[in-house]
Amino acid sequence: MCILTHVVLLFFVCNFDFLNLRFKYRLTVPGTLNEILLLLQIPESYKDLIAFFRQTLSLATTDRPLVLVLDSLDQLSNEDFAKNLKWLSLRDPLPANVHLIVSTLPGQCLDVLAAFLPSQNVLHVAPLEQHEGPAVLDQMLSSAGRSITSGQRDVIMSAFSRCPLPLYLRLAVDIAVRWRSYDQVGLDEFPVNVSSLVDKLFDRLETRYGRLFVSRALAYVTAAKNGLAVAELEDILSCDDDVLDSVCLISC
Repeated sequence: MCILTHVVLLFFVCNFDFLNLRFKYRLTVPGTLNEILLLLQIPESYKDLIAFFRQTLSLATTDRPLVLVLDSLDQLSNEDFAKNLKWLSLRDPLPANVHLIVSTLPGQCLDVLAAFLPSQNVLHVAPLEQHEGPAVLDQMLSSAGRSITSGQRDVIMSAFSRCPLPLYLRLAVDIAVRWRSYDQVGLDEFPVNVSSLVDKLFDRLETRYGRLFVSRALAYVTAAKNGLAVAELEDILSCDDDVLDSVCLISC
């Protein structure tokens, strides 16, 4: 028997208030659950919204279980006291066929979770150790369907030793997948911290697509409170005369 599991990922960002969860939840639940939600009237009040959240979780079945992943709870704003996590109803067991995974930095959310959950359900994610870097690098390259030379690998690991963060390694791989086997790269290819490496990636995008196009695209995505779909971003950019002119210049 084939069992289709719904996996819902919600990434909370700065200034993301709890009431916006109703939009995020509706947009990220796939298939049948989403179709059912569209037929329901999502309540506006905080109290009714909590009940609605639990009601939607109960829609999961044995044949269509639900895995709900809530990342970075610490990034929630404290509007409606969202960080006390009462909206998760931790005192009550989850409905059948529902699994919940959350992540948070130390602070109020973690204190609340630790107070309600058994200790075996709380996993501390330790910093990435230096010796773990090569295995993580290999996995990332394998997922991208790419390989690099031993010399290029040594450069990445040397850069990683200066900033042993998973995000730094992820960004370094994004650069490395575009290398050719005969490319000679040095340590100066990689800045010493994540923010500088992100700037380098933006610089590469600007070189390829033009500074105006990249800056306007990122600005529109940032300005959209609930994000933008690809089609929506394309529509907005196509209405921007400055962007259209810049694209024509680059194409010519």
